[in-house]
Amino acid sequence: MKNIISSIGIFTLILLIYSCDKSTEIDEIVDLQTEIEAAEQEDMEVDEDDYILAIVIDGQQFGPSDCPVVTHENDPGTFPNTITIDFGDECEGPRGHTRSGMIIITLSGSIDEPSSVKTITYQDYYINEVEREGIITFTNEGLNDDGHPVYAKTAMITQNFPDGSSSTWEASYSRTQVEGSETPERSDDVWLVEG
Repeated sequence: MKNIISSIGIFTLILLIYSCDKSTEIDEIVDLQTEIEAAEQEDMEVDEDDYILAIVIDGQQFGPSDCPVVTHENDPGTFPNTITIDFGDECEGPRGHTRSGMIIITLSGSIDEPSSVKTITYQDYYINEVEREGIITFTNEGLNDDGHPVYAKTAMITQNFPDGSSSTWEASYSRTQVEGSETPERSDDVWLVEG
């Protein structure tokens, strides 16, 4: 009987210790998952800005209203140039997000030309009451050894939330267009991202 009680006690102790370790592992996994989800969310939002910029620059309809107002410092296709995308006080986009403020794009040359730089900054820019600050830079690094165009992208974005909290997203990587560079269509583009 003593052996059974001792065995139950040892088993309970091992189970308790294992449970504590497992709980810590679960907490670490949950924390890691939360960080991954936050990073993915920020990346999706920056990608959405890329989507919005492509729509606006291509002259397509942005949303159901007359916003945003797009102005060019010089004639389109003239470089250097600065493009201002002004969402005003409230502009609902095609994916249902409300934007206000401005996105300012500075182009040193056509982004298809090697060494050209496109810089994106924000001025009093909000998406659904979340303020976005920061800078994104694209640089055309020319063709790689296989003849594919390579672009460097750096970003430092801070999002300020209505509750006073904020998050910062930093990135530095290269994108190689391995397919679709010969056509104006975006649907056939295939990218290799490194970094």
